[in-house]
Amino acid sequence: MDSQRPAATNQRAWRDRAWQTHALFAAVATSGVLGVWQLTRDRHPRPQDFGADYYWPLWFALLWALLVLLHYLYAAGRLTRPPAGERPAPAVPAHPGLDLLTEREREVLALVADGCANKDIARRLSISERTARTHVSNILRKLDLSSRTQAALLAARSRPD
Repeated sequence: MDSQRPAATNQRAWRDRAWQTHALFAAVATSGVLGVWQLTRDRHPRPQDFGADYYWPLWFALLWALLVLLHYLYAAGRLTRPPAGERPAPAVPAHPGLDLLTEREREVLALVADGCANKDIARRLSISERTARTHVSNILRKLDLSSRTQAALLAARSRPD
């Protein structure tokens, strides 16, 4: 896994609409519960009242914060495993013409060599299909190739056996 991958998954999770909604709702509901508790709680409780039941809104807030954190980690893909049939994109070893490619473009090139379409590349790398198409176009331009087939052959020849 390259060093850019964790940052990309964190950014993807940060922009996840379901997680944003969950976090916003949790913040509003928790603030409301804590506000009502502050207004209605006994300001001078007896010592025996200092148990966990007295501080139930704080436990409520802690539990909900934990659920939001788990939702964030799930959105970042850190709580799931890839399906059994999918393997990570194989790395393309260095080749004189491949030095111009970025690490992500090398991943895309390896998937092109495996015969993946743009849709499959997008799904495996968690990017949009348009981004996958742009990566393939950049690869063809940088390597001065005219087709995906030529790129796949170049990548296949440069792999160690």
